Amino acid sequence: MNTETKITHAEAHGREPFDWNKFLAETHDDDEWEAAVELSGQWTTCACGNQCDIIPRMTPELLDENSFIMKAIGEPMDSQLSQLGIDFHKAIGRKNVHWAKQVLAEIEDRSSELLFAILSSSNNTDHVE
Repeated sequence: MNTETKITHAEAHGREPFDWNKFLAETHDDDEWEAAVELSGQWTTCACGNQCDIIPRMTPELLDENSFIMKAIGEPMDSQLSQLGIDFHKAIGRKNVHWAKQVLAEIEDRSSELLFAILSSSNNTDHVE
């Protein structure tokens, strides 16, 4: 895991991160909402996909090795972050801006917690002799 280069999961997969905060601050027509529902329904482009790529996610290799795990490719391995991503998609699907903003903030908070733990763990092992 490369903790030196911090890019979003979307960027790591060749996608431009979608600015969900900006989207939720503006008004939209039905076509724009439909496009947002599609983006929020894919782990790479959802609100979780805009988080740092070093957050552990389901990969094809992990899925092959752990067929009992019911996760999709790109889905965060952290169950709390995963559930928040599902909730965010539901909020976007219902055009519930208030709920989507709330869940987006929770996604960002949980991602920060995970990143802190990952980076702290990485820094601790870097100094082991």
